[in-house]
Parts: sequence; C-alpha cells; structure tokens
Amino acid sequence: MHSAYATISWDVPPLALLRACNYAGSVSTSHKETEWWTYVQTLIGNDNYVEAASKAGFDKSAFTRWKQGAKADPAFAVKLARAYNANVIHALVVSGLLTNAEAQLKEVTLKDSKYLEKIPADELLAELRRRID
Repeated sequence: MHSAYATISWDVPPLALLRACNYAGSVSTSHKETEWWTYVQTLIGNDNYVEAASKAGFDKSAFTRWKQGAKADPAFAVKLARAYNANVIHALVVSGLLTNAEAQLKEVTLKDSKYLEKIPADELLAELRRRID
C-alpha cells in the first residue's frame, strides 16, 4: 500500500485572540455566562437562534444549552465557525476544546495524499504563494 506524506501549514491568530475557556462542566446550574456563550453571541450578531442554527446546520436547541452553560460539541463549534466565516481554531479554543498550546500547532503531517485532493486548488496556490514570498 502506497502512503504519501504531506505537510499542511496554516496561520493561527495571535495568541492574544486565543483565550482558553476554563469551563469544565457540562451544564452550569448558576447560569454564569461562559466565554463560549459570549463568543457565540458576538459571532451570530443580529441573527436569531433559528437563523444561526439553520446557517450552521444544526438544531437551535444548542443555543439554549450553551446559554445555560453547556460545553460546546466539537462538531457544532466547527460548523458554527465555518457558517460565519470565523477561524475554526479560535472557536475550538474559546469553547475549551483546544488549549492555546494545542492551537499553536503550525504543521500537520498527513499519511495519505487523498486529503490533499480535497483541498481546493486556489487554497493550495495561496499557500504556495505565501511560502514563496
């Protein structure tokens, strides 16, 4: 079996933008506003929960859980960030799913070239231009 290795690099927002969420429980009984909930409210702006959930591709009940202090599911955090063209890594840090140290990762080694085939050509070219300049 042929196995190709590829390295993908991406820029991570400055550490100042990446604040780890210290919330460790699943649901807060005090309804203390979490960093994740503050981030979500800022991200969706004037969209209501139905609009935001529809845009992200999940049920609006997630917003109620987050408002009550629930921790974000990784898939939902990623979907929400992508739906609003936000940095996915930043969303994962704010949600408490990644630490600042983990977010500083600059390169990932892929063991199979099929992943590279899924990256749009314009993104690959942009990365090449960035590396050459």
